[in-house]
Amino acid sequence: MTSSPPMPPDVRAVLTQLLDAAATHVAEGEPERADELLDTVESVTENKVPTDAERERLLGGCETVRTTLQVDNETAEGYLRAMRRRVDGE
Repeated sequence: MTSSPPMPPDVRAVLTQLLDAAATHVAEGEPERADELLDTVESVTENKVPTDAERERLLGGCETVRTTLQVDNETAEGYLRAMRRRVDGE
């Protein structure tokens, strides 16, 4: 049985920075800026995340955050921070 390839460190670093920035924008009352960053998170995920499961998890997370931003910024911020921790391996 072969194991899944690990996420490349540069991809992990970019996603961590993007998710941190998106969470900060939500916390500062700028959810539209966070939504713009989610476009980039999705692009990086689709093109650079090597495993299907992690790619699906991140893309699903982006969709959940977008839906949540429409009704509850605090929950969306928490979800972004949880995604960041997961990407960073915490």
